[in-house]
Order: sequence, then structure tokens, then C-alpha cells
Amino acid sequence: EPTSPLGDDSQCEACPIVPRVTSLATDEGSMQQQLNDLTNLCTRLQRQQTKIASKITAQDLEIASLKARIKMLEDKDGGVVEPSGDDAIIKGRSLETREEAGVDKSIERGSNDIEELVNVLTSLDAANILTSGGV
Repeated sequence: EPTSPLGDDSQCEACPIVPRVTSLATDEGSMQQQLNDLTNLCTRLQRQQTKIASKITAQDLEIASLKARIKMLEDKDGGVVEPSGDDAIIKGRSLETREEAGVDKSIERGSNDIEELVNVLTSLDAANILTSGGV
């Protein structure tokens, strides 16, 4: 009858044997799954960022074109026209705050020179395509 080199092994039968070292293949499989999950997450985030950047670009183009249109109308009318009752308040704020359409943010991003406005107006068709989601 074989005996344990440590002595009586009858007491150890009730104790489950727990491996102290996990299988290398199990660790690799788990790590590979985590790597795949992280890669998929990264890909999804990159796609979301691209979509958001496209929307921001389209909005900036639209804001710039609206600014150009306002300037053209102001020049045509010979000055600034006070907003009517319907136009005075947008979303609970006065037009004087210039916050409604992100005007301040757009002004910070670029200048209002004529060349920029010409570029914006010539690319207005591209902005319309981007905002409508297709041709």
C-alpha cells in the first residue's frame, strides 16, 4: 500500500486539492478575451468620436454661414435691426447674450474675415450634405 512521504494521507482525502498555479493556457485565453473586448471598445469609441467631430464641423459651417447671411442682411438694410417680439427671446435667453447658437464658441475658433466667409459659403453645399446625412 503506497504511503505519502509526509505521513498519513487519510486526513487529506477530505480536503480538496486546490492548484496553486493556474494554467498558462487559461490565463492566455482570459487575457486574449480582455484584449478583444478592449479593442472592440476602442473601435466603437473612435467611430463615435468621428461622428461627433463631423457633426461639430457641420454645425460650425452652418453657424459661419448664418453669420455671413446676417452680415449681408445688415449691410443690405444699412445697419442692425432690433429683433422683433418673436425673435427677441430664443430658448428663454435674449439674443443679446449671443449664446443661443454657440456664437461665442464659434467666434473663439476662428476669425470673421471675408475670405473665411467666402470659403464657408462655397462649402455650404457640403455642410448641407453632412447635416442631412446624405446626398
